[in-house]
Amino acid sequence: AAGNYNIKVRLQADPTCMATYAQNPVVLNAPTGCCTPPTVNAPTVTQPTCATPTGTIVVNATGNGTLEYSVDNGATWQASNTFANLAAGNYNIKVRLQADPTCMATYAQNPVVLNAPTGCCTPPTVNAPTVTQPSCTVPTGTIVVNATGNGTLEYSVDNGATWQASSTFANLAAGNYNIKVRLQADPTCMAAYANNPVVINNAGGQIYNGNVAFYTQAQVNAWSNCIVTVNGSVTIAGFGITDLSPLMNIMTITGNLTIQSTGLTNLNGLNSLTTLGGNLTVLLNNNLLSLNGLNSLGTVSGSLLVYYNFLLSDCCAIRNLVNGGTAGTVFIFFNKTGCNSVAEINANCGGTTILAPPAGSQAASLSQRSVEKEIELFPNPTNGEFTLKMNAPFETGTVRIMDWSGRTIYRQTLKGSTSGQQFSMTKWGAGMYLVEVRLDGEVFTKRLVVK
Repeated sequence: AAGNYNIKVRLQADPTCMATYAQNPVVLNAPTGCCTPPTVNAPTVTQPTCATPTGTIVVNATGNGTLEYSVDNGATWQASNTFANLAAGNYNIKVRLQADPTCMATYAQNPVVLNAPTGCCTPPTVNAPTVTQPSCTVPTGTIVVNATGNGTLEYSVDNGATWQASSTFANLAAGNYNIKVRLQADPTCMAAYANNPVVINNAGGQIYNGNVAFYTQAQVNAWSNCIVTVNGSVTIAGFGITDLSPLMNIMTITGNLTIQSTGLTNLNGLNSLTTLGGNLTVLLNNNLLSLNGLNSLGTVSGSLLVYYNFLLSDCCAIRNLVNGGTAGTVFIFFNKTGCNSVAEINANCGGTTILAPPAGSQAASLSQRSVEKEIELFPNPTNGEFTLKMNAPFETGTVRIMDWSGRTIYRQTLKGSTSGQQFSMTKWGAGMYLVEVRLDGEVFTKRLVVK
């Protein structure tokens, strides 16, 4: 070691016979400019995860003076011992003295390995879809989902309710569609299209001029879904008619709508109808259970007649129409309980929304009193002649007689008397008729049968 040394020499045979070096001491100096490498201990490693896909290495080392650190085998150096945002891979640690960059040490257990996380979801990327809108010749639309992702993808346009392997969805009806895409290998790894919903528009925009009558399902099926307005009246009558979905795009009927003697159980297919310029008549539909399908109809400019539908108990679709949405008279009777009167509809449908009557309306204030106590028709059935008798005094009154379709065939002002007044039906022939009597603002109706 460095220090002072005093030299002596003696005889082996006579250890007392010795001599001392005249220039003692001999000095060994300590070396200068020598490297004492740092000590590199095990690093602190944070592996990548699905939530944080990069890792961190904290180099643990000691040494004389300020240190510098590298994890790329000395290619680059930094003053901090923390290396963050590292991708998965192998890293070789070195540490050196800042004052003597040639004085360095390598971690004995190199390389330090950052493992890629497993089982992680990288959601697909959903781009703008390719949309083909319906036309008059092709009444349905198509959506092609455009997406990329790791592995095989599956696609949905109903917000994930159903999935398919093909990205093409054809034969789509008008409506809103919500696109989602998922990994087939990991169904929980999915992404939604940022600009949902994708809208498929109604085909059409055409106007049909004239009256329309459907007597068979084939005639209904042949209807063009390009037509949104019927400039006339529509009659639907035929026991074989069970589906109105081909009429889905009709929004306006300027005349009357009559639905009579069909095999329908509901009126779905008329869901787009919002405006009716004449009477709405629904009668003698023996299978009809509900008026669902008329929910969008905001106003009826004529009268509303719903009667002799003996299984019909759900009239909630016309709740607003019977509470001010009808310009003419409202006739609701001889249906099933729940749909026999305005009061039953309101009770059955959980309240009402009172609407302002349509422009030009003369909507009647309907009495809930019994017709039997206010007016009498006799004989009924009749061979042609009948008597109308009022059972209570009145000041002003009118009588109106309508045929089975709701068309007014006779109107007369009544005299202020309770005595009977004579009427003749021979001009109009046999059939069923409605007799509407207005007495001092109240309305009463009775059925009249002419043999």
